[in-house]
Amino acid sequence: ERAIEDYDQAIALEPNSAIAYYNRGVASYTLKDKEKACSDVKMALNLGMFSATKAVNIMCGGIE
Repeated sequence: ERAIEDYDQAIALEPNSAIAYYNRGVASYTLKDKEKACSDVKMALNLGMFSATKAVNIMCGGIE
C-alpha cells in the first residue's frame, strides 16, 4: 500500500509518467485491486509504454 501512495505522488508530480502508472498498476494487481490495476496499465499503454501490452492482456483480459 505504501508503494501505491508513492506512485500516487509521482503521478501527481508527473501526470504523463507511463512508468509510474504501470508500476502502480502492478502494485494494485498484487493487492488484488484488479479494476485499478487494469485502469493504470491501460493508461501506461495509452501514454506510449507499448511494453505494457502484455500486462493489459493479463490484468484486463485483453485490449479493447
